[in-house]
Amino acid sequence: MPDPWLLLSVSRRDPRPEGQKADWGSVPSPADCVSRRARPSVWAAAVGLALAVAAGAWLALDPGFYRGASTAVSSSGVQTTVATGASLIEENGGRVVGLLCVPVALAALGLYSAVRQRRVLLWASGLVLIGCVVVSGFTIGMFYVPAALALLVASGLARAPAPRP
Repeated sequence: MPDPWLLLSVSRRDPRPEGQKADWGSVPSPADCVSRRARPSVWAAAVGLALAVAAGAWLALDPGFYRGASTAVSSSGVQTTVATGASLIEENGGRVVGLLCVPVALAALGLYSAVRQRRVLLWASGLVLIGCVVVSGFTIGMFYVPAALALLVASGLARAPAPRP
């Protein structure tokens, strides 16, 4: 049975001459694949994207985002209090999903720029996400602070790409 880690190298050009069979013993270990490909800036940007997706999903679907209570008094004088809760989508409709996708898109742009070693774009996406956090303030912005900080950390870890010959 072929080694599943061989699938990781499918996107790379095979250095073996045409017709030569693969030697299953020469397949790199999973640790070798990860250490050769992943830079710290990519990991930090991936964490930022994961945090942004988690914050957006939590904000969109958590029924405890809007909490309230209503009290009613019956004609017999019995007071009844009912606790209510609603998510952002239930309270504001589907248009909110587009707004929640903006920080996720910025974090995805940060991950793309970290993978492609575009330092300026990585810094820009992190700073724009910080701007979104500041503008949205204490409503939904505070939930995206960890993602923005992860992008800024990724920006600080990013190295300049090697000069082309």
